[in-house]
Amino acid sequence: MAAAPSTLGDQIREELSCSICLELFTRPKVLPCQHTFCQDCLKDLARKKARFQCPNCRRRVKIPAQGVTGLPDNHLVGSLCDRISNQPAVSTEEQGNSEVDVSEEQAGNNCDKHPSEKLRVYCKQCLVPVCDECLDQDHAGHTTMSLKKAMEERSASIKTSVDQGKNVLESYLAFLRDLRNKEKEATERKEETVNNITQKFDQKVQKLTRSKDMLLKEVEEDHSRVLETIQKSRDEVLEEVAELSTACESAEEAIDSRNSKCLIQETSLKQIVKNHIGKDAPTPVQIDRIVFVPNIVYPKVGNLTTWAVMRDHLFLSVACLHVGYNLYGYDGFLRGCVFTIFHFLYDLAIV
Repeated sequence: MAAAPSTLGDQIREELSCSICLELFTRPKVLPCQHTFCQDCLKDLARKKARFQCPNCRRRVKIPAQGVTGLPDNHLVGSLCDRISNQPAVSTEEQGNSEVDVSEEQAGNNCDKHPSEKLRVYCKQCLVPVCDECLDQDHAGHTTMSLKKAMEERSASIKTSVDQGKNVLESYLAFLRDLRNKEKEATERKEETVNNITQKFDQKVQKLTRSKDMLLKEVEEDHSRVLETIQKSRDEVLEEVAELSTACESAEEAIDSRNSKCLIQETSLKQIVKNHIGKDAPTPVQIDRIVFVPNIVYPKVGNLTTWAVMRDHLFLSVACLHVGYNLYGYDGFLRGCVFTIFHFLYDLAIV
């Protein structure tokens, strides 16, 4: 586990560092989930994919048509990183010697208004170090003192201001750490909610699947019974058809061939025809139409028995649509719609 930043500067750099490369942001780009990363880091992460997941919150992000460069710039973070990068580093040794005597080299720093002139004295009235030119032009008649003495007198006041500034910075950094913890907590809550919704959805799908299988099995069994009835009626009629057609064909052939056998067959033929004429016509097979009717009994509508249950159903539906849209965009929204429809139909039809 990495050690906590020991100085304010380290903490500030940590807040302004990319979580992918762990360096100060370079051309920072902000994602729709408001997390910021270096442009080059996002390019490596995307790798020409139409979508990728945010490394921090795992939300799916759609790449613009222009690529990663089409994502919005985080100008504030970029400006802060530039200021941190351009700030000269102060070594521990230099910090420890901040209260030592001013050397001749320090006393000879160039003036901002007159770069060719060295700072010579400290103006007590204006509270600034000045060069000879400044002294003649803008500070004539002002009380001055040496830079060394000014450092000795003003260093305590400067240190007090520095300490006050550091205290404010500490409070800001504590606030940022709290925000980071809250962001982590929100992400964990979101993932827990997503898992719960997915689990509930899977349970509903499993129950619906079992119900579907049972209904399909009943339909198949009913269909088999109908086919058995039809086949039995068919076999009975085919026996009658075979007997009558054989008798008719034999008699007809005997007549056509002028065979005297037709006289012998006449009696049996008349008896067979008489028997069939006297029989009742085959009873038509009745086939009931298979109709699926959801189990709805007023005032109870499936599992939606109370206002509390209906409210919970509505909240779950809204949460599903919201999470689906945040995770998968428009596709996720459509998936959420499918889930809410399934969930409602289940509560409507399955008791």
